[in-house]
Amino acid sequence: MTNELKYARNWQQLEAALSHKGINTIYKFKSGSTEVQGVSFSKNDMQFKGSQIDRSLSYGNINKQLVANSQQESLADALRRSVGENRSPGTNISDGAAAQQDTGSSVNTGHWLIEELGNGFVGGVDNDDDAYKRKKRNNKQNDNQISR
Repeated sequence: MTNELKYARNWQQLEAALSHKGINTIYKFKSGSTEVQGVSFSKNDMQFKGSQIDRSLSYGNINKQLVANSQQESLADALRRSVGENRSPGTNISDGAAAQQDTGSSVNTGHWLIEELGNGFVGGVDNDDDAYKRKKRNNKQNDNQISR
């Protein structure tokens, strides 16, 4: 099941992959609404909640993984398009990089690559380490102000 999750980009793809293995997907909805609250899986006469099988298979965790897979695929597609647009037909990617280094335009190549990588994420790239350091620094400043 985790293997299918690695390659699925949305719930429909995951359901189809599991269905080929004889596993049915059953959603639990929040009372009185259409909001999905949980997921269960069944095969033959056995049914288990996703989180009973493994915590990584809860509805929320599966959804996070599917979103990440989808964003990663979008980024890969953008990178493939950019590489295809920035090299002449019949050249190898490594040939193009070598030719750009010879002409001194490798700096420009780096810019378009960085732009494409950043465009693959909503809100740009945010490094968790930077956010952690920022929070720690803010807490330290607040502590210093309180102790004065």
